[in-house]
Amino acid sequence: MREIILRLLQSAILLVILSSCTTAAYTEGSSEEEDEQAEGAVFESYIPDGWSVLSSVEADFNNDALIDIAAILEKSEDEDSLYPRTLIILFQNSMNSYTLSAATDTAVMRANEGGIWGDPFESLTVSGSDIVVEFYGGSNWRWYNKYNFTYRDNLWRLSELRLGYYFTPTTTFDNADEEYYNFLTGKYISRKTDDAGSLNIYEEDMKKRDLIPLKDFIINSAESTFYEDYL
Repeated sequence: MREIILRLLQSAILLVILSSCTTAAYTEGSSEEEDEQAEGAVFESYIPDGWSVLSSVEADFNNDALIDIAAILEKSEDEDSLYPRTLIILFQNSMNSYTLSAATDTAVMRANEGGIWGDPFESLTVSGSDIVVEFYGGSNWRWYNKYNFTYRDNLWRLSELRLGYYFTPTTTFDNADEEYYNFLTGKYISRKTDDAGSLNIYEEDMKKRDLIPLKDFIINSAESTFYEDYL
């Protein structure tokens, strides 16, 4: 019952984000022609009352020579992390305003999901035209996750995934066990150190599958499904 209530709360919050600006158009999956016709809005109008920007980046994500914005929004004064953080991606139009390309409340960890380490959010950055979100957490056993999202065929999709973990009393971040998935090239690389201290690197071609759309990506269930679905 608690999970159902939380999902209803998340859906309601995302609806607030999507409707926070009456002139903004949700454009994920629409054609370029439809996007050009959509009326835009200033960046600030996409931030609901009582919310703030945790992090933001600017880059030309859709190769139209205009600078776009990706931002993570969070509820202000949310000490118990009851509200999910929301990733929004805005495309700039020729009128120097923005239309909403994508919005999701299932791609960013909450402040209470990092274990003893605390808030797991590390960074929101850009790599080429990809949006990259990184997290880090744990206690003696540390873990880190890195997700690349790319704009492809009018949809934002997961293109790369890096999962790492290590035991702090005996291992450092640089020597962490790690799994890397490149969904664009179809390559999987595993790096693990055995009990004797030897580094073992294993590579494999993944199964050909459609890239996961950002709107379907759920960060808390991702790690348990990737290996089974793609290898």
